[in-house]
Amino acid sequence: MSAQPQIHEGFGCRATLWPRGPALNDEPTAAIGKIEVTSQSAASKFLNSLVEKCRQQGASWVLAPLDGDTWHTYRLAVSGSERPFFAMEPPAHPVLEAALHQAGFVEQLHYLSAEVALNAERTPRERSTHLSIRALNTRDAEADLERMYRIASVAFKTAPLFTPIDFDAFAALYRPALAKVVPELVLFAEDERGEAAGFLFGFPDWAEGSASPRAAILKTYAVLTPGGGTGALLAETFTDRARRLGFRTVIHALMHEDNRSLRHSDSLGGSPFRRYALFARSTRA
Repeated sequence: MSAQPQIHEGFGCRATLWPRGPALNDEPTAAIGKIEVTSQSAASKFLNSLVEKCRQQGASWVLAPLDGDTWHTYRLAVSGSERPFFAMEPPAHPVLEAALHQAGFVEQLHYLSAEVALNAERTPRERSTHLSIRALNTRDAEADLERMYRIASVAFKTAPLFTPIDFDAFAALYRPALAKVVPELVLFAEDERGEAAGFLFGFPDWAEGSASPRAAILKTYAVLTPGGGTGALLAETFTDRARRLGFRTVIHALMHEDNRSLRHSDSLGGSPFRRYALFARSTRA
């Protein structure tokens, strides 16, 4: 069986199927992404046909929407406010969502985004820490990109559906974004020896336009030692810098429902505004 992505069309729909997705419950999966549908009934029939192909190719589960792995595009927005969608946010697609349910898929993983208003100075919490925080070094961004990769490869290893990737694949995802970020919103926590203990990747909400976006997006942070306060320190520093740079709000983007980042968001006054899901279906059903 080839592991290469396969483009399928039928019932007026189109999607890409990855025969080997990230393992779920230690069982083999396939992933369906880049899904284009028109009507709910046609999409449901199309999804059912793809599930059968996945079963024939040895998958026990089918995940959707998922472009191969969680490093790439995945999830749907399934509920939320009327707030405009922010940059790199998964879209809402009511027709596809209804078709997934009709085809027997259920919500497998859940995520939230929250917003923090920056209308008042925050009183810093007392912290006993040996770490310092610095911004992205634009003169040697490639070295910082390698630091991000090393930390992410360790920190995300226990995340749901984690799939390891090599540095070239990681760099292809992040290098284009690094070229247009605000350096003060990409942070590194370092110990006394200058060794990186964690990073935070943030950027202005490009969806609002390049002139003067009101929101700064905290997209990703990762630490080598969970529970040691590094993540909270990064998140608080990001919030303070976003305020000093003139942003009016911070978006805590796409937090898994069981992640520590939710607690950090709550402590900073985060107000959830949108919910997302990744769907799954057993091929044995």
